Amino acid sequence: MKLLIRKAAKKIRSNPKDFRSLLESSRVDWKQYANTTPSTVKDPIGFFLENYDQYPLKVTGWFDSDYYLSEHRDVRQDGANPLVHFLLYGEKEGRRAFSPTEQPINFNQEIQHPKVNEDDACRLRVISKDVVSLGKKLVESTSRDTPRHTSLRKALDSSPVDWSALIQIMGAKDRDDAVSKFIALSNDDLPVLDGFFDPKLYLEFYPDIRAAGVNPLEHYLLHGKSEGRAGWVNIEEFIIEGGACWNPNLKTVVVVTHDATSTGAPVVSLEVAKKLAKSYNIITASLQGGALYDRFVECGVSHFNAPAHYGLGALRHILERLVSIWGIDCVLLSSVESLPFIEAASSIGIPTVTLIHEYSEYTRPVGKMSRAIIASDIVVYPSGSLKKSGLAELYDKTGARNEPNHIYVQPQGYLGFAEKISVDSGWSLLKKLSLEDDSIIIAGAGHVQPRKGVDWFLQTCYYMKKILHKQGDPRANKLQFVWLGGGYEEDDVHVSVWLRTYIKQSGIEKQCHFPGAVHDVRAALMDADIFLLSSRLDPFPNVAVDALNADCALAVFKGASGISDFVKEHDGRFVEAPYGDCYSLAESLVAGLDYLIVRDGINHDICVRHLSFDHYVSEIDSYLRLASRQKEEIEHVIECSQAFKERFDPDFYRLSIGEGDRRRHFLTLLYKGLIYSKPFAGSDAKGAVESRPYKHGESFFNYVEWLMLQEDFSMPLSILNGAECEPYEGRVAIQFHVFYNDLILEYCKYFETLVGHDVDLFVSHVNDLGEHELSMLQDCVSGRLVTDKVENIGRDVHHFHQQFIEHIQDHYDVVGHFHTKKSTDSADGIGDRWRRYLLGNLLGSPQATREVLANFNDQAVGLVFSEDAHCIDEADNGEAIETLLEPLGYSRRPYYHTFPVGTMFWARVQALSDLSRLDSETFKLTEPVPYDGTVLHAFERVLPQLIQETGFKIRRVYTQRTFW
Repeated sequence: MKLLIRKAAKKIRSNPKDFRSLLESSRVDWKQYANTTPSTVKDPIGFFLENYDQYPLKVTGWFDSDYYLSEHRDVRQDGANPLVHFLLYGEKEGRRAFSPTEQPINFNQEIQHPKVNEDDACRLRVISKDVVSLGKKLVESTSRDTPRHTSLRKALDSSPVDWSALIQIMGAKDRDDAVSKFIALSNDDLPVLDGFFDPKLYLEFYPDIRAAGVNPLEHYLLHGKSEGRAGWVNIEEFIIEGGACWNPNLKTVVVVTHDATSTGAPVVSLEVAKKLAKSYNIITASLQGGALYDRFVECGVSHFNAPAHYGLGALRHILERLVSIWGIDCVLLSSVESLPFIEAASSIGIPTVTLIHEYSEYTRPVGKMSRAIIASDIVVYPSGSLKKSGLAELYDKTGARNEPNHIYVQPQGYLGFAEKISVDSGWSLLKKLSLEDDSIIIAGAGHVQPRKGVDWFLQTCYYMKKILHKQGDPRANKLQFVWLGGGYEEDDVHVSVWLRTYIKQSGIEKQCHFPGAVHDVRAALMDADIFLLSSRLDPFPNVAVDALNADCALAVFKGASGISDFVKEHDGRFVEAPYGDCYSLAESLVAGLDYLIVRDGINHDICVRHLSFDHYVSEIDSYLRLASRQKEEIEHVIECSQAFKERFDPDFYRLSIGEGDRRRHFLTLLYKGLIYSKPFAGSDAKGAVESRPYKHGESFFNYVEWLMLQEDFSMPLSILNGAECEPYEGRVAIQFHVFYNDLILEYCKYFETLVGHDVDLFVSHVNDLGEHELSMLQDCVSGRLVTDKVENIGRDVHHFHQQFIEHIQDHYDVVGHFHTKKSTDSADGIGDRWRRYLLGNLLGSPQATREVLANFNDQAVGLVFSEDAHCIDEADNGEAIETLLEPLGYSRRPYYHTFPVGTMFWARVQALSDLSRLDSETFKLTEPVPYDGTVLHAFERVLPQLIQETGFKIRRVYTQRTFW
């Protein structure tokens, strides 16, 4: 289908005359547009239809083709001409067509919208994606004789919809009246047709429909149903009756497992659910099936087969409906692999406690662990090493600096106690392997695969034998190396063949045993002397706890398992070696062999005293209660904090999980001591949180009230609102670095807002500039144009530095620095949005630009840049900052929270005097330049410091309701 659409789009773009009448009657001055095209162009309308991507159209305050494509991904993806789409559909749908920083044009009311004939509408449908084109609101009334009304009425007549209920819901006179009123409703106001269609569910299930802005019921009836899309979901399809009885006097907890296999996390989750069922109504949930599925179903009042494959939106919507039925109080999740459920629950405000049993190093995709930590109200790791692993990814991927206060360490309870499984007294590992009674058994366990480190196990065993032989110790021949677990197969060429080769080549073949998966691991470990945990990373393996309970000595690698943390903390009988150092571990085993092989009861006692499963569940219960109290405190702030109500700006704070509430998202992170976006323009929330993170026990209400007053008063904020101001009359220069020539026209349109100012333009460009591009650059400013072709080194900063020293510092009062920012490696057009945000706030319109430059009427102001919602700090640029500051004699500051993100700004030339003290090659970095950690990235961070060190002040500017 997509291929056919692309072919159709290409065909229509080759016939621009099809839409000529539509564009001729639009508000565009095509003669003015012609001035932006090559001089050889004789037909600007036809040229725009074919070349809109390279030569965009901008009518300030009405339509900007680049902006329209950037904001409306469906139009961009479909290859539709932006102006044609806007005239036919977008304007009627209320789509934003120009930057919010621009003042809308007040057209004379008598001006009519361009006439749209049905042929034009049909043509555009062909070039648009099916869900966009077929469902868009046509430019027509909702009268009963329109094709749209007729087709919808016909589709409803052939559907099982309850007409009497629909007429009543719509307050209509008859069926036709109901259809007319239905068409007139916005998507947010559409009613649920019980048993047939849920508009919100449809939009959650199908993001393409939501992005297209179509009427969901209309699309479903005319197209979605025949495409196999779901318009209604019976909750009963996902719910299975459990084996427990509902108690209306108890709170309800959903216990979620990522799957129901007989592996570590699901087994723990099942046993926890059984214990909690004494105090709560338990609803079990699984994202996938497995051998334990029936046992999960049996232990709860109901079981929820969570449809994670539908996506976050659909899971969230179904979960909301389940909340309305059951009144869910909290969700307990096991494993980071339950992330879809964590985020769905979090996005609708259900308290969440997540038991994470994985290391971030092998969790994929990268970033999943961080998302789970951020989304969960409480995170519980079984050991400090796993917590450290999770925090390492959080710091690396999110820039967090403080340790969140919602992460706890609680060693996992011993399942052997919970399951009450007795050892088979009639079975012996010695007998099974026909070993002598005085054998010294070194055991390992797990399915043979790389993560279990069977190769490390064998190497350590080989080194033990070698060292004992060298010492002349007869016990070298009594060593027996036993690996318990399946996977050691004759046909396995990935792992087993190499293990077998090593065993033969090292000469330990007669002492190595692979009995496979034994029926009773606990009984086998009663015969083992030492359990060697060789896993490369293994959170808190049950078999290692089995070994402790059997009073085996343990041999572990540092940082490879939570067990190593546990036995060290409780002075167990064990030896430890650096991660992966098999020889060192073998040396320690030999040195302590006499002590290690004597069962003195220490390890068994540690297991009994500190790994009680009842205690483990009791701690989990306390975390569930804590998570619920946290949500109550957050709701109290939302309802009662006047400071929060007045100052929190959801248009500025753009973060949430899915379509969740931004207020709750901000407060939930704040409760954890995390901050990623400012709650309002001008806020110094990051500095406040880093200096005084919220701590459990203090009043969260009072903390929020305090935080909402924290601003960076050293760099005050000015709101650009069109106020009258005294024009700045100083000499102005723009230093403009061009890497992407295709953006020159866009920047020239912004530079034109400097009308009324005396401006010279200095351009550094990597690629050759054509005659037309030079003409545009000259025409966009009142003064002279100076161009300098440069090498692609040092990005924009090096060339700004060079041109500032050579051309600007001795001749101008104020300089603006801009560059063709694209960030082509960023997803979802973020580079384009970022660029337009910065330009919109610094050069958004003639009036806005006058306001920005008027700041320099205050002779003390040295720098003006755009406010940014994102909480960013020095990141990995500490050393680079010191490198940059050292020759200037300045010291690195404790933090860098507020700076011109993106390195676009206005500055007083005198305030940049320190640039002349830097070596001319300071910023001369060759490509490829790293993503972070260079003097180029340090420059934008230290720029405010350079300004302040010279005695000047700084101001930030912001246009309300703008973001990127």
